Amino acid sequence: MQEAKQAAKDLEMPGAAFDESSALLANQAKSAAALVSERFHELRRGISAGNVALRVMSLFAAGLMILDGFFAFFSLLSFSPLRALIEIYVFLAGLVALTVEATLDWERLAFFQEVLRHKANFLYLMTGRGSFYIFFGTLIFAQWPVPYDVLVGAYLVAVGITMIAAGRQA
Repeated sequence: MQEAKQAAKDLEMPGAAFDESSALLANQAKSAAALVSERFHELRRGISAGNVALRVMSLFAAGLMILDGFFAFFSLLSFSPLRALIEIYVFLAGLVALTVEATLDWERLAFFQEVLRHKANFLYLMTGRGSFYIFFGTLIFAQWPVPYDVLVGAYLVAVGITMIAAGRQA
């Protein structure tokens, strides 16, 4: 009888150890899955943010859009209502681009970024931002006789093409 009890205990021990090790293995699998998920989301954020060179090019492009819209709107040399409207669009688009590209921890900026992420999610994709820059670059470039507009428009189109190419490779 004693031997039967000992044999029963021996049979229970491996089962208990198996349950314990399977629970430990399941916990490790869950933590590994959480880590992979976290790394995947970091990678997606990194791809959508772009590398440093693209970030600098984009910030410079946004600044050029703001300056172009501001100074061309207040230019007294040639005032045209259509040109003024285009310059307002370019100025506002520059502000939007600067908001998307900025990485500052300001509460107001975070609010606007969240609104843009919800309403214009394409701006948070490399190909979407590239298309945005190409559109406004051609809009500025279309104001042909002004050399500054031609240069800014060509730069924006170049940044847009670079961003689309980088987004396609990612």
